[in-house]
Amino acid sequence: MSCAAMARDAAALAPSGVSPPARTDVSHSADSELILTPLHALHLELGARMVPFAGYAMPVQYPKGILAEHLHTRQSAGLFDISHMGQVALRGVKGLRTAAFPASANVAEAAKR
Repeated sequence: MSCAAMARDAAALAPSGVSPPARTDVSHSADSELILTPLHALHLELGARMVPFAGYAMPVQYPKGILAEHLHTRQSAGLFDISHMGQVALRGVKGLRTAAFPASANVAEAAKR
């Protein structure tokens, strides 16, 4: 099934009148409060240099440098924090069913947490 077909099917399951969440302004002023991702404390623990990015505090560099990060990822594993990338709000009676349609995980169990 194509992505377009999955999107159409998911849209058909959505309750009428559901609109996407408001898009946050991607510009950022230095005096506004930054949103912290779930991995923020880990980034700080690892010594990351944090910078504002689209309203979030995001890591851009770690003390050992980019080459060390690259080699570690090639030899072991890497983790990329995507929690700032996209958010979808599904509400209404069919919201859970709509979320479950394209998901590989048990969305109903995740919703209970």
